[in-house]
Amino acid sequence: MTRSMSLRVACGASCLFVLVGCGKAATPVASSTPQVEAAGVAEKKLPPLTPVGAPAGVFLRLRIADPEKLIGGGFESASIPLDPETVLEFFDDVIEQGSVARAIDWSKPIELVGVQSPRGRKELMGAVSIGVTSVPDAVRELAAIGARIEEGPDGVQYFTWEEEACAVGRSLGPGSARLVCASDQDALVALAPYVLRGFPLETLSPADIYFDFDYRPIREAYGRQIRSLKLLASVGARQFHIDEPRFDRALTDLAVGAAEELGELSEDFEGARGTLVEEKGSFHAEFALRFRGDASWTT
Repeated sequence: MTRSMSLRVACGASCLFVLVGCGKAATPVASSTPQVEAAGVAEKKLPPLTPVGAPAGVFLRLRIADPEKLIGGGFESASIPLDPETVLEFFDDVIEQGSVARAIDWSKPIELVGVQSPRGRKELMGAVSIGVTSVPDAVRELAAIGARIEEGPDGVQYFTWEEEACAVGRSLGPGSARLVCASDQDALVALAPYVLRGFPLETLSPADIYFDFDYRPIREAYGRQIRSLKLLASVGARQFHIDEPRFDRALTDLAVGAAEELGELSEDFEGARGTLVEEKGSFHAEFALRFRGDASWTT
């Protein structure tokens, strides 16, 4: 039986929003493929997109439905007489010529997904995406800062950005194109189809910000290592013994007890979910933890 614990929070003028610019330069990737020109992307006729299902092992989904709306709500909460369009226009004016930030569509969702590697390896992968006005617009800005771009399946344009593996491609759902960056090149290739043509179609929540963390894939991958921490804790504690029996015994008991509690908590814990809703400058948040048992003291 699943238990849940919820916490609701409301915040007003004390909420603070920080804008982070996307004006980093792109690093060329080694390839013999000629650089893709924006005009070529625009003129090339591509087949219609088809939806992609979620891969196995998804443990995290996060969506900011409308960043522009949240920016406006933050200013209203702080009683600052600015609208998000004015702020973003100013932001566009001050960024350097050729920055990919010029092609970002702040009215489209920002999304983050975490996945347990489908290749049988105990490895976690992640990807984040943000809407852009169009693939040609984004490629044009990338070309202006010297990025070397490789074209992949379905017209997806792959490139490296500040040592991050990224891509720009057509998408389904809100908006027609998205910029995707992943934890590494393998993760990008594996997750880009879902991030562009699957995740944006999923109905998660009407909230302005929503996240869902599912611990089960992580427990399946790392549960054995977590359960073995009790033995490792006993061995590790001996490294800090000072040949004082009472102190050494207490230190070992503390380390073993903490490891045992962590193992039991890992068995109890199911996941977490949270939402944030903005309305007329007021922010309301809800957070819930899910448990499947109560063996651990923490639960």
